[in-house]
Amino acid sequence: MRLATRFYLAFAALLVAVFVGLLSVVSMEISSRARADTATRLEGEARLIRALIAARTFDDALADSLGAAAGLRVTLVSRDGTVLGDSEVETRRLPSVENHAARPEVAAALAGRTGVADRASATVAQSLLYVAVPAEQGVLRLSTRLPRVGGVTAETRHLLAAALLLSLALLYPLTRFLAGRVERGLGAAEAAVERIAGGEAVDRGGRRSGSMTSLGLAIDRMTDDVRERLGRTGQEARDLRALFDGLDEGLAFIDSAGVLGFANPAFERWVGRPATERTRIGSLFRSPEILGAVDRAQRGKSVTEEVILGSRNVLMTARPHRGGALLVLRDLTDLRRLEGVRRDFVANVSHELKTPLTSVVGFAEAIAEGGLAEDAAADFGERILANATRMRRLVDDLLDLALVESGSWSPALEPVPIGATASELWAQLIPASERERLELAVDDPAHAIVNADADAVRQILRNLLDNAVRYAPDGSEIRVRTRPDGAFVRTEVVDRGPGVPTAHLSRVFERFYRVDPGRSREQGGTGLGLAIVKHFVVAHGGEVGMESEVSRGTTAWFTLPVSSESLQDPPERLSLHVE
Repeated sequence: MRLATRFYLAFAALLVAVFVGLLSVVSMEISSRARADTATRLEGEARLIRALIAARTFDDALADSLGAAAGLRVTLVSRDGTVLGDSEVETRRLPSVENHAARPEVAAALAGRTGVADRASATVAQSLLYVAVPAEQGVLRLSTRLPRVGGVTAETRHLLAAALLLSLALLYPLTRFLAGRVERGLGAAEAAVERIAGGEAVDRGGRRSGSMTSLGLAIDRMTDDVRERLGRTGQEARDLRALFDGLDEGLAFIDSAGVLGFANPAFERWVGRPATERTRIGSLFRSPEILGAVDRAQRGKSVTEEVILGSRNVLMTARPHRGGALLVLRDLTDLRRLEGVRRDFVANVSHELKTPLTSVVGFAEAIAEGGLAEDAAADFGERILANATRMRRLVDDLLDLALVESGSWSPALEPVPIGATASELWAQLIPASERERLELAVDDPAHAIVNADADAVRQILRNLLDNAVRYAPDGSEIRVRTRPDGAFVRTEVVDRGPGVPTAHLSRVFERFYRVDPGRSREQGGTGLGLAIVKHFVVAHGGEVGMESEVSRGTTAWFTLPVSSESLQDPPERLSLHVE
């Protein structure tokens, strides 16, 4: 039903109710005034008749003659309430008429007042208006039928009905006009609210006047509030999404039917493919532990377990979430590997120290007991010294490694020539007894200079050269080569030793890792040299690596930042043989 029709029906019902009420009030007022006028007239006639009959005796004949003359019913009542005459009652019936002393108008007249009452008469069976006045012999009462006001009331009813019809006729166009304005205002308000709900901007220019002002102002306030809330909610959603996307942990929401509702990029990396919505969790994982945890979370139980997915250790957490489950996967592979490295480190340090300490203690006890020949005591002393030196080198390497790994060490940068430093270290490194069996070749055509810490460069080259010397066969050549590598200088240390199997190349820079533990330990290695090399190179922003072929030799390389300085007139390739 249209708004105009609703308005019209509502206003019409109100008008009809008002006119019906008004008709009732007017009819009652007309009847009341007619009764009052009739009572006043009867009282005046009663007083006049009382004056005319003051000397006559009350009887039925007098009542009949007065009634006929006045055209009214005349009743004469004695002081004790006995009806002595009534113009409407035959004389023979008077004895049977009940006493009127209790009638309201008669009782008032007997008390000396004018009595007025209207009721249905039991004597004549009609509704009458009674007026009684006191007289010398009793009470003179006049009565007549109640005045008929039907004609006046009908005329009034007709006038009111005509006014009602005219009002209803005028009301229709008025309600259509008002309803049209309201409908247009409400339509504009509805459109504005729909645009606000859709996140669109709303034009405020058309809601500033007329009866819709308050509604327009309310919509304006709502627009500002909704826009602010939408902006804040959108920003929070973007922040939350960025947070989820930036997590290393895989995060996914799964509904009660086992269907994926949301997944962050880390979770997609876990499953190895895009995890779109409506994808079932059972199609992404075959792990019974994960599927069982999701099922328990859907039933309201939180689960946290460490499981194995392929080659990875995963900490899985499944929690109840809106009838479904929130699944979080955290990669513990690196952590478990580091824990293994730590355990290996402690075990290796203990083992590396235990062996020389056992030798030192054993030889020292033998010397302390005495009775050794001079040659034997000297041999024991040399062995104690060798083992103590080995322990000292191990402790020094551990301290160097701890210093670099702690982050408290930073390189003191200065120009350092690679070739000259390698030649200097070679002379210090090779004992006189071994100088005949090895040759160092420095291939440094550009006289490369790096911008690095001089002590760190010496430590790097010393460890690499020491490894090469340890494994190089007699009569072979150890080569140090340099070449430009962008903003860095790449330095290679090449030997012709037994080489490193490919399976070991990725781990040779780990602490205490040895390709051949027995041989390396016998030759005095601590197992920390290459780890120290790696940390010093990385601290300078460079890279380190190793290339090798079994039985054909090994190339260990590293890069350090190039210096802006350079040597003039670089010499020819240097081949150094220490005699």
